Amino acid sequence: MKFLQQSNPDDYLYNFRQAAGLPVVSGHPLIGWDAPDSLLRGHTTGHYLSALALCYAATHDSKILKKATYMISSLTEIQNNFSKQLKFHEGYLGAYSEKQFDELEAGATYPNIWAPYYTLHKILSGLIDIYHYCHNQPALSVACKIGDWVNERLSKLSYKKT
Repeated sequence: MKFLQQSNPDDYLYNFRQAAGLPVVSGHPLIGWDAPDSLLRGHTTGHYLSALALCYAATHDSKILKKATYMISSLTEIQNNFSKQLKFHEGYLGAYSEKQFDELEAGATYPNIWAPYYTLHKILSGLIDIYHYCHNQPALSVACKIGDWVNERLSKLSYKKT
């Protein structure tokens, strides 16, 4: 709990804001698999959301709930900003552009792309955890919009490509 209480949520939003063309507030880029040049960036944010949700469920710590609420508010803003841009489809949310998904559908493999749907799964899991354990309705709304985005994207593919 101490780690989560001391964490800066803006660090976990850094790549998302940058990808959406929003100003980076007070965060710093993460390192390793979530570094700004990593093709897996964003997945740790999903883990972070789940950690906040589970910590809150276990402790009911108000500081943890405040961070979870802030994360969802920020991700809602980011998702909305993506949707306003012509180069992104409605409902998209990620720490990079949709390019990895485009390349995956075109047959690209590692190391040209990594695991865009794994990363998206981590984000969705975190959103659902925040909804479930923190009773945060906007988290479910963000997740549903991502689900609509996935459905719209994958429903256009042939059975062979899926």
